[in-house]
Amino acid sequence: MLRSLYLRLLPPLAVVCIGGLASYWVFEQFQSVEAARRLSDFTILADRHAAALRSEMAVVVARIQNIQQVYAATDKFDAQGFARIVRVFGKERHVQAYEWAPRVSAAERDAFERAARAEGLKAYMVRDILPDGMDTATRREEHFPVRFLESVEGNAN
Repeated sequence: MLRSLYLRLLPPLAVVCIGGLASYWVFEQFQSVEAARRLSDFTILADRHAAALRSEMAVVVARIQNIQQVYAATDKFDAQGFARIVRVFGKERHVQAYEWAPRVSAAERDAFERAARAEGLKAYMVRDILPDGMDTATRREEHFPVRFLESVEGNAN
């Protein structure tokens, strides 16, 4: 009796098991194909974005190089001159501001600060950015203090 029940149930159970395994295999195949398609789509999109970013960065670098060339050809470089140069060469939608932060050695620091104060920046000093604000910079071999800062019209927050 048990044997006959077993023989009667065996074919449907085999069909269910084989059908389940086949369904799982088909599902896995579709998952693999879909994952490959998503990866391909992502790679194409990422490549497009990277190319656009490279192109836009090349424009920004070219503008900065223009500013550098004008600076190198200028005898007197002051805040007004820097502002004029940025207005002419610095129109780039991805840039909020340009700053000039020259390398100042420890030996040049005092004279650099005095020159800035003589140009009207009464409290100018080389500063360090700290977690809770800014303070007079500690003495180091060299500093890169921001001397001029110009926001790009329409891009500043």
